[in-house]
Amino acid sequence: MIRYLSYQDSTKNGIPVAKEQEQYPLSSSQYRIWILSQFEEGSIAYNMSGLNTIEGDFDENIFQETFQEILERHEILRASIKTNNDGEVYQSIKSSSDFIPSLTYKDYRDKSTAEIQEIVKASFVAPFDFENDDLIRISVFRTEDNKRLLIISIHHIICDGWSMGILVREFMTIYQSKINRSSYALPKLAIQYKDYAVWQQNDLNSVGQNKQEKYWLSLFDGEIPVLDFPTNRNRPLVKTYNGKRIRRSFNEQVYKKFNSLCLQHEGTVFIGLLTVLNTLLYRYTKQTDIIVGTPVAGRDSVDLENQIGCYINTLALRNVFQESVSFQELFGQIKQSTLASFENQTYPFDSLVKKLNLKHDTSRSVLFDVMLVLQNTNKENSSAENSGNKDQGDFKIEEKVLSKFDMTFNFEEIDSALDVAVEYNTDIFDEAAIDRVLDHFESIMNVVSQSPENPISQIDYLSISEKEHLVSMFDNSNVSYPSDVTIIDIFEEQALKYPDNIAVVFGNDRLTYKELNEASNQLGSYLREQYQTAADDLICINMRPGIRMVISILGILKSGAGYVPINADFP
Repeated sequence: MIRYLSYQDSTKNGIPVAKEQEQYPLSSSQYRIWILSQFEEGSIAYNMSGLNTIEGDFDENIFQETFQEILERHEILRASIKTNNDGEVYQSIKSSSDFIPSLTYKDYRDKSTAEIQEIVKASFVAPFDFENDDLIRISVFRTEDNKRLLIISIHHIICDGWSMGILVREFMTIYQSKINRSSYALPKLAIQYKDYAVWQQNDLNSVGQNKQEKYWLSLFDGEIPVLDFPTNRNRPLVKTYNGKRIRRSFNEQVYKKFNSLCLQHEGTVFIGLLTVLNTLLYRYTKQTDIIVGTPVAGRDSVDLENQIGCYINTLALRNVFQESVSFQELFGQIKQSTLASFENQTYPFDSLVKKLNLKHDTSRSVLFDVMLVLQNTNKENSSAENSGNKDQGDFKIEEKVLSKFDMTFNFEEIDSALDVAVEYNTDIFDEAAIDRVLDHFESIMNVVSQSPENPISQIDYLSISEKEHLVSMFDNSNVSYPSDVTIIDIFEEQALKYPDNIAVVFGNDRLTYKELNEASNQLGSYLREQYQTAADDLICINMRPGIRMVISILGILKSGAGYVPINADFP
């Protein structure tokens, strides 16, 4: 869906070639990544990496020729990001003759697999110096006589997932063709990334972009919601990127029914997953104004299809709904709002953030904390092409996971199956909590596929074991209490131990143990003095539930009498 919609607003007249100059502007996506990379935690969060195997004979000269040809073909790989005397950030492109590529060859046949794995992992997270370093590093590690690992490390500011696939594919095409002495032809590039960046910045003031700007500012008019998703630990004051990833394959029958539901309601799987995610977030938070981020390719011109560069844009998909809405009604609502957002997808996310002038919260991502991604692939063309495969036969890399958001749901349709990999921030979530989130996600998919007409507030997504746990947690009938003390004695003991703890809550009202004890003591004393209450006396309580009722029960018991509750609605 993302790729399809990306072409609906194609630039008919093409992107013009920019005038040659020493300083070129950053694109909006580049500028946002540059800002985030200035923070210590974000310095390596936007590293991208790829791992591939080269088997058979290896020709170092041909390999260097191949890399040089790639560098000449894609200028952005020769870029550096600098700051001028006025404090303006720009990109500078070195000529291919002046650019000395960062190529490393190592013979690691004497090292163990574990040692090589650690070296590869370290190369993935080595930081880039924007002003002084190449923003792409290529290493070749010889691990066996006829086997080598090709490691590509590149910064997101000059590349995206689509670009990584292009880079690996073109590199291997050129290298193998040269080795086999066969001809090859790559698509002609009409422009370079710097031309796109200049065009994009000039286009921000166009009629079309002004129209899109009005759409987004209207969507985010008023108070911006902050998702209050329950966490296992307090959120750090400054956002961190420490992460972990959980992978899961959904039940094929559940996914098949869910896919049919989406088709019945004339929507895509993406719309369905987004609706389930909104439902899940609502059930966890009781919030009905929710923002979820999603990436778009940003290649809305045919000139960009075979380009390497950071073209990706982010859409903040906001949906406001009623608690009483059914899943199928919410599906229709989200379908309409999502299509409207995709129709305005070329407006840069960074420009929206600037226009909204949001209050800076260092503990969170801007505008949203949850991201949803859907890739449509097949088994022969898996997501490894987009992100660089980290597993090569028996050689597996357990890469360091950096979580840019609280949670990122990476869904992948592989033929007729649906897989998901959830990246989450380990400073606020435990693995067990994310496991439950996935359990609940799949449960909601299953339930709505059978009864989409039910209100989302009534969807039963808890497992049998979770229900049994809740019942046992709140069923204290098996708890033993001392037989020689009264309920008043037990209460006053708690009040003495924890005087400042909250004892009772009703709506916005609350009392500590100390306050509740003092209030009930006053009522008990009053009843004894005014009515000489004694054992076997019964006092009726005719009032609606609230804090006053709790005070009354304890006060009557402290006076020595018993209480008789009466339904306040009875005549």
